Amino acid sequence: MTGLQQAGVLATLKHWPGHGSTSTDSHIGLAVIRESAARWKAVDRLPFQAGVAVAAGVMVGHLVFPALDPSDAPATLSPRLVDVALRRDLGYKGLVVTDSLWMAPVRNAGIPGHIAPLALMAGDDMLLMSPDVPAAYKEILSLIRSDQKLRTAVQASVRRVLAAKARLKARPSIPEGC
Repeated sequence: MTGLQQAGVLATLKHWPGHGSTSTDSHIGLAVIRESAARWKAVDRLPFQAGVAVAAGVMVGHLVFPALDPSDAPATLSPRLVDVALRRDLGYKGLVVTDSLWMAPVRNAGIPGHIAPLALMAGDDMLLMSPDVPAAYKEILSLIRSDQKLRTAVQASVRRVLAAKARLKARPSIPEGC
């Protein structure tokens, strides 16, 4: 991660909260982490725990984790998995990016105008590949005007995006020919 970031790439850990204990391809189906919270902390959480101090980004996967969030919401749309487990419990302060919103588990969860605000309210900063960008944008813009909680979430996301961009500008330049 350090090498990537020294070269101007924002290194991203993925797929939070960990895809290692699942056998489902989350491109086509909703993967479920069926392990206990204690086992997850001892195994799948460790790479994230080791990397969050350095990583510029964390990509959230479309993974249901009933031990931490019994709502059956995929991590992408789960405040308990993003805002609580990742940001509060691990102390992660950087960018949180969704996995592709074109993937079946999220497309099956609702229309883009419904999903985009849920992802932002979960704590995701950047939404990757909405299947209908205009509809998602229109709904987010409408809700920002009327929903103070969403407006505050988006403002926090903008600050994190700008901080990541500033981090890139502050990196030392790499000599030509390297």
